[in-house]
Amino acid sequence: MKRILSILASLCVLGLLVYTAIQALASDESRIRSRMESMAVAFNDRNLGNFVRAFDTSYRDETERRLDRPMLDRALRYLFLTRTERSKGFALRLKIMDDSLEIQIEEEGEQANVTFEGMLEERTRDEWKLRWHVEVDARMHKVEGEWLILSTRHSTLEGRRPL
Repeated sequence: MKRILSILASLCVLGLLVYTAIQALASDESRIRSRMESMAVAFNDRNLGNFVRAFDTSYRDETERRLDRPMLDRALRYLFLTRTERSKGFALRLKIMDDSLEIQIEEEGEQANVTFEGMLEERTRDEWKLRWHVEVDARMHKVEGEWLILSTRHSTLEGRRPL
């Protein structure tokens, strides 16, 4: 039994080392794609910390000049509290359209321009309907190996914002 537990522990450690190595060797483009995917998951799971963590402390939206990271945090708290139904859960769902994601990393490799389309869907009764279809241009920079959003500009393609 001890031998089996020892083998399982060794496999877990080996798996963790392989995962760490893969993450360290991932390209900047892969890291940015992963960041965008994790943001959608965090939003849909109402995980405020993981969503806001993707934004630099100096973040500003250039379309809505008053929107900065603290205001984004407050707006998300409001959405997460007011759009949750006891029996059905969170009534909003964010999708980042993979085929729209364009990443341009600058020569120095420390900044990037990212363009994508996002769709915010809202559950009404038992079906999901488009609430807001938006195109986002984001400026990102790398801080200690992690890509953070510095600024965004957005334009509405269809629908309207939830706030």
